[in-house]
Amino acid sequence: MTEHPWLLFGRASKPLLIGAAALLLFSLPLPAPDPLRETAYALSLDPEDEDDEQEEDEEEEEEEEEEEEEEEETEEEEEEEAEEDEEEAEADEEAEEEEDEAEAWDEEGEEGEEDEEADSEAEEDPEDWEDPDGEEVSEEEGGDAEENEDEGERDGAPEPEDDAPEPEGATDAAGAPDIDPDDGLDGADDFDGFEIGFEEDGDPFVVNEWVILAADISLSGLDQAGFDVSDVETLDQLGRVLVRASSPDGMERSAAQSIILGVAPGAVVEHNHIYGADNAAPFGWRPTDLMRVTPAGASGTARIGVVDTAVDLNHPSLRAASIQTQDFVSYAARARPFGHGTSVVSILVGQDEAFSGLIPGAEIFAASVFFDADQSGDMATAFGLVQAVDWMMQNEVQVINFSLTGPENSVLREALATAHAQGIHAVAAIGNDGPVAPPLFPAAYDDVIGVTAVSRRKQIYRLAGHGEHVDFAAPGVFVTHADAGGLYATSSGTSLAAPFVTAALAILMDADTAPEDALIQLRASAEDLGEAGFDPIFGHGLIQMPE
Repeated sequence: MTEHPWLLFGRASKPLLIGAAALLLFSLPLPAPDPLRETAYALSLDPEDEDDEQEEDEEEEEEEEEEEEEEEETEEEEEEEAEEDEEEAEADEEAEEEEDEAEAWDEEGEEGEEDEEADSEAEEDPEDWEDPDGEEVSEEEGGDAEENEDEGERDGAPEPEDDAPEPEGATDAAGAPDIDPDDGLDGADDFDGFEIGFEEDGDPFVVNEWVILAADISLSGLDQAGFDVSDVETLDQLGRVLVRASSPDGMERSAAQSIILGVAPGAVVEHNHIYGADNAAPFGWRPTDLMRVTPAGASGTARIGVVDTAVDLNHPSLRAASIQTQDFVSYAARARPFGHGTSVVSILVGQDEAFSGLIPGAEIFAASVFFDADQSGDMATAFGLVQAVDWMMQNEVQVINFSLTGPENSVLREALATAHAQGIHAVAAIGNDGPVAPPLFPAAYDDVIGVTAVSRRKQIYRLAGHGEHVDFAAPGVFVTHADAGGLYATSSGTSLAAPFVTAALAILMDADTAPEDALIQLRASAEDLGEAGFDPIFGHGLIQMPE
């Protein structure tokens, strides 16, 4: 019987064989762990060790992400800086190019201007061309300019403006001279050295001329101070001496007045201010169609003074009237206008087949105070007005009509106050400078009766001034009147309204009514217009003759 091989060693050798096999097994190398073994190994680790490792891994990942973000931001900033640098470089290049072009244009422009000046000098003809301030341009040159506007622009000819300024000496709707304070003086080449200046508020006056009303004055003292005395008048009715004197060029107002008062203590001193006439319109009514101050056919014999322009005594409506005239213009070489004064006097005493004034039988004392101031229109001075007042007092007029306006003047105020104290009423137009205009004189003096204008329908004249100095309203819109040269015209303005009040006062005073009583009666009989009672638009109301 065959036995198993291991049995060949016998039963006693079995433990030895087992031990040898075990030793052989442990001496062999271990195989590399597979993924399953790694997982099993990992699961067999301590949990705390596992958390630490996870946190470390997460921190490393976050740090890596932050580094990547920082790198990306750095790259973006670098790209933006590079773009800005490129833009700045391009801008610098463009600026340099523009400067080069501008320099080139300037050089071309200078060459062109030199060429134009040369062409202009070659084409200029002094006989038929004047500078832009002149008045004449030859017909031939004017025609070429119209046909070749483009060429005119290249030659430097100015284009016509739509809103061209009015020519100097233009008059407003009321006929008052349009004086622009910005124009300064009237002109250095004026006759008699007459120049117009303007005070800070725009009031016009004769440059360097002063009007002095004094009880006593040292003319030699004025002469030693450098003043040029032009006129000296002894005014018997005013009881003063009236002097017109010129201060040295450049002397301040305060200095001039101080010197004058030094040689004439207590004198009234003022600039020789300028006054203007006002009126103008297309159809109208005769004075007697608008108001009657006397019964039909009655003849008033009042004595009325009119301070205005000269009067056309040859006008058909004035040939039969009683009119005495006197000239009070200081500037002998200047022309005397006739239109405005003729209009005012005709409203008072004009008489013709187709025209009738308010009181044809009245006696008129017409003082001519206006003169032609070249391009500035007709104007008068305070010196002439004061002379006229004294003449009116000398002739014992009952009312003085001032259809003129101007600035406040203390010398004129003193003269009118003296006349008023002797029972002479002064009536003056309120002015046509508009509702918001400041008060104008002499109407705004307390001793003077200010008159505004209304239409036949009792509506206020649109250009009339307003204020507490308005005493009465009277017809002054579309009034027909005589005009210089034997003609008739129709005008509107407060100048034409004043004679209606003048005539009413003269009729009452000629009937032996005391001056103050005559004024009280007219206030009581006036037709109230506008607000009840006195108001700054119509004053006491529309003038009416007391019944």
